[in-house]
Amino acid sequence: MEKRAFTRQLLHHQAQYSSPQKNSSPCIIKDFCKTGLFVTVEDNQHKLRAGDTLFIDFKSSGALQLNYRLHVRIVRVVDGAMGLEITHSNPEAIHVLYKLSKEPAVTQHRKPSGNYEHLHGKLTNFIDGFAAFSNRHLFGQIENALMEKAKFAPDNAQETVYADAATRFNQFQDRIAQSFHRGLRS
Repeated sequence: MEKRAFTRQLLHHQAQYSSPQKNSSPCIIKDFCKTGLFVTVEDNQHKLRAGDTLFIDFKSSGALQLNYRLHVRIVRVVDGAMGLEITHSNPEAIHVLYKLSKEPAVTQHRKPSGNYEHLHGKLTNFIDGFAAFSNRHLFGQIENALMEKAKFAPDNAQETVYADAATRFNQFQDRIAQSFHRGLRS
């Protein structure tokens, strides 16, 4: 059962946690509400326990990247993470966290519906077919032009150059088509 009085906001934002003794380590703010936050840490190298007080320092996004600090108390420590209670209100910092949680980079994506999968498959097939057609048409014209130049070349050396270029171009066309097809299907 949820004990929070406020809704959790999902986030993934780099921060630093530090103790009053000035030990500082990186962490990631994973979610927050008006009264607390949940952070992941690489390791609990400072041997922190429930009841310890910390500072959470983070920067806003954008050109200015202003610094913000939250005073917190550890409520729980789990493997690689901490649940924190905000002990000194800082409305400006909380407002910045809300703004960060609304940025596109942290938007949570839901699983596509079956209809989406069907449409995506149809669109992929259409694009793949169109690319193959345009590839054959465009590259075919270039290859034909090179062969035409070879046919009317003034000497054997130039004829060989144009014919070799047409052959290499044909091989290049196949590699491009295969690469495009693999990229589209991945």
